[in-house]
Amino acid sequence: MNASPKFCKHCGAALPPEARFCRGCGQPVEQIAPPPARVKKSVPRPKRRRGGCCLGCLGVLLVLALGVGGLFFWWANRPSDMLTLGGKEKVSPRRIVSAEGVLTVNDPGSPINGLSIQVPEGAYEKDTPFTLSTRQIKNHQFGPGFNPITPLIHVENGGAFAADAMTVSVPIQISPDEFAMAFFYDEKTGQLEGMPLLELTSDKATLLTSHFSDFVITKIPFAELADTNVDTGFAPGMDDWQFINYGSTISPGGHCSGQSLTAMWYYYEKYLGAGERRLYGRYDNNNYGFSTIDFQQDDSWGQHWASVVQVDQWNKGIGVFRLWGLTSDMLTWYSFAYAMKLTGEPQYVSIGRYVQEQDEQGQEKTVRKGHALIVYKVEGNRLWVADPNYPGEANRYISFENGAFQPYASGENARDIAAHGVRVYPEIAYIAKTAMVDWNKIGAQYQKLLEGKAGEGFFPNYGFSYLAEFNPATGDSIWKPLPEILELNEADTAKTSEAYRGKLVAGINMTPKVYRVTLYENGTDLVETKQSAGSNDLQFIIPLKVGVNELGFLIETIKDNEVSYTDFRRVRVIYELPDLSGSWEGTWQVEQAFNAQRYIE
Repeated sequence: MNASPKFCKHCGAALPPEARFCRGCGQPVEQIAPPPARVKKSVPRPKRRRGGCCLGCLGVLLVLALGVGGLFFWWANRPSDMLTLGGKEKVSPRRIVSAEGVLTVNDPGSPINGLSIQVPEGAYEKDTPFTLSTRQIKNHQFGPGFNPITPLIHVENGGAFAADAMTVSVPIQISPDEFAMAFFYDEKTGQLEGMPLLELTSDKATLLTSHFSDFVITKIPFAELADTNVDTGFAPGMDDWQFINYGSTISPGGHCSGQSLTAMWYYYEKYLGAGERRLYGRYDNNNYGFSTIDFQQDDSWGQHWASVVQVDQWNKGIGVFRLWGLTSDMLTWYSFAYAMKLTGEPQYVSIGRYVQEQDEQGQEKTVRKGHALIVYKVEGNRLWVADPNYPGEANRYISFENGAFQPYASGENARDIAAHGVRVYPEIAYIAKTAMVDWNKIGAQYQKLLEGKAGEGFFPNYGFSYLAEFNPATGDSIWKPLPEILELNEADTAKTSEAYRGKLVAGINMTPKVYRVTLYENGTDLVETKQSAGSNDLQFIIPLKVGVNELGFLIETIKDNEVSYTDFRRVRVIYELPDLSGSWEGTWQVEQAFNAQRYIE
């Protein structure tokens, strides 16, 4: 296609396409720059929005979830409103004087001026710093029986649990007709918990504890405690253990304290706290599947837990009773009454008697013999108690008459009662709940119970095995670990020798050389008892019946002619079961159900 003709703008003459000057008038021809070449831009295709709406929704949901989660976390961890508190006022470290294991607040401007903490030598493995602070109590919801006369006192020492109990003296002001007592306060749950009271005067309360948290001292007229009646809901036969306190290998003198503390822990943490079944009978026969409520030998889980708590918790702090002579029966009675009035919870009580014994050098010394109980009800002039020597009995109590406790009759353990009759205990001591024991350690041992490992690391080791084969040519025997469930037929038993056809040869090996093992069949039927004779090994030759053979082995140690409980092991041997495949007609008849399980999970 030809280009359009061009003309001179001066004279109008036609111009050649490439002319730079007009031939008619000689004027330069104006050059018009060609339009720039158009370069096609590479326009990217718009990206497809994949799930944009969904991502947006997910983002919104994530924000909502985080908000709800944060709100839930705050709600779950918010402070209780049982106390309305002011700001924290810290006691300056320069105002805390330390001398010979006693810390004293020397600050005239502090509401706890004069407070002192006595830390026994050896209570902590290393130097432990203490800081103190207070918070004013502006209001409360604990009712008319709660009348705080100190601020909420916080003692911080890292949460360490002392190996020996500490005494705390707090300045107060009460009139002669008033009683005062200290209570731990849990800011999260809003719960109060009594603290043992050693001494009370009109201007000072002396407390006892092995650990610290927030606490407050409150007062009440004696007249308001005179007719206190409180039933905590704890009941023997429902919330105590089903086994009797005979003691064990690691606690031969009895595990009454461990038995009481574990029952209390379970009642607070599992029954009330988690809505689980009540304790009595729950771990009867461990978890084996049938009830033997009147046969406590097979309750090894519970007895191990109680024994470990006895040894690991209470026996270490038994020296605390050197202080108990300071506390009058009157103060002890009112401690129980006031604690149960404000908390509605069972309380731990220790009873004691004093005897003269000779030490290894033949010198006479005074020895305290003690026993532990749970006070679950105060009514009139009686403290109703659950006694580990008499589990399930709801008719036992301690009387308070004319300002003094009447002696309570029981024993260090059931074996002692059987041998010597009941003992009389004139000393009654208020121990409260967690002031003297590490509550968390009790819970850790309970977790081991659930894993079937209660007492692991504390009780003697032993091993069970059975004879699987015997080679008469070489004289070699093959022993295998004896499992909880073992299936055998006649041919299997014959591999051990013709003499053992239809029999199980079971062996036990134990670390102490002096021990005894008792064999039971059909759950609780005693068959025979064997005692080691300077050897670590014992063997039982057990005839088997066709079907299910329920075997049980009670293991006990012997020291100084005293027999102590170690463990109980059940084994189910299924022998020569007939082939029941195919179609059958008829009716089932239960021949034996051992006592149907009383409590179903």
